[in-house]
Amino acid sequence: MEQAPASGLDTVKFVQSKCDLCIYYRGNVVMGIYIDDCLIIAPSDAEVTKVYEDLKTRFIVTNEGPINEYLGVKVERRQDQSMMLSQPLLTQQILNEMGFNHHTKGMSTLALSSQIL
Repeated sequence: MEQAPASGLDTVKFVQSKCDLCIYYRGNVVMGIYIDDCLIIAPSDAEVTKVYEDLKTRFIVTNEGPINEYLGVKVERRQDQSMMLSQPLLTQQILNEMGFNHHTKGMSTLALSSQIL
């Protein structure tokens, strides 16, 4: 049986995850795709740049630079090279729906940890 010619990310050596079809791997590089946006994660900027250059040979792509926010998740890079992910807009929306605002005061009596709610 003849194999069909490569036409997608396999042409730039990416392999699709068997667990999540929006995730692709190439060596140390992980790429997540959501509709027409993708997020490239790698141990070094050089690896990200190499992937970007390879993608440009096959697809129309733009490099938006380091990530600050993606799909409602805020990304903060820390000095120790770690990242903090948060969802401040979703958190605020939940607080608003529950009736909490900047005037809401905390309770001075804590809930009993031994009591099953």
